[in-house]
Amino acid sequence: MLRKIPIAVMLVIGCGRVSPADDSGDGETTDCAPVPAAEIPPLDTPDVCTAYLGDPPPSATDVDVVVVNHRDEPILLVDQGSGCGHSPQWFQLDGEHEGHAVWLPLTNCGPDWPSCRVVGEIPTVCRLCLTLHPPMYIAPGGRFLTTYTTLATIEVELPAACTFSGAPEQCWAPTSLPPGTYQLRASAGLASDCISSDCSCEADQNGSCVAADSPNESNLEATLAWNTECDVIELTFEP
Repeated sequence: MLRKIPIAVMLVIGCGRVSPADDSGDGETTDCAPVPAAEIPPLDTPDVCTAYLGDPPPSATDVDVVVVNHRDEPILLVDQGSGCGHSPQWFQLDGEHEGHAVWLPLTNCGPDWPSCRVVGEIPTVCRLCLTLHPPMYIAPGGRFLTTYTTLATIEVELPAACTFSGAPEQCWAPTSLPPGTYQLRASAGLASDCISSDCSCEADQNGSCVAADSPNESNLEATLAWNTECDVIELTFEP
């Protein structure tokens, strides 16, 4: 079990895109476009309950994610998700929309995206399993390129007609990410603090690769206030 001791490094970055083909190490930047509008579950009593109980809507889009290591030593970027068969989650995200909390869940139950099923008409059955994704090794001055499919959950009041209890219940409904500004946080540890004797790997042209093992501690953080007016996320670990 990793012990997480946050050391906050705040970096608010504008809308820039880092080109993976850039050999200068500084990256080329271009203007970025807004994330397309989301289809948000009804925030008032819906005609049907399915908007709260189903899978994430198909209207989500992929956003480019660039994680940069400006430190003078290699780091290991840690997956923060857990569950059965989840995709790697390289950062946390939270914020709000129209007074409703928005969150990128860190856990899931089986292959299901978190939803109001837990208090709705379709009970959730959890399997006891844990998928582990290895960290990403990022060399000094290197970067890791990936994408984020703009899905999240939004806190809603599930109408009484949709619950087992027959009373309204607060729960999390799947949604495409609503427009707004969100707080993002990535965690990493030093490659020199690897559980095994060597966590290095053969880095690609961007200076990153899949690490051979995990750090003892994920005590480094990169944070970002990211607005959906920019379809690029850049998180940087500073010295």
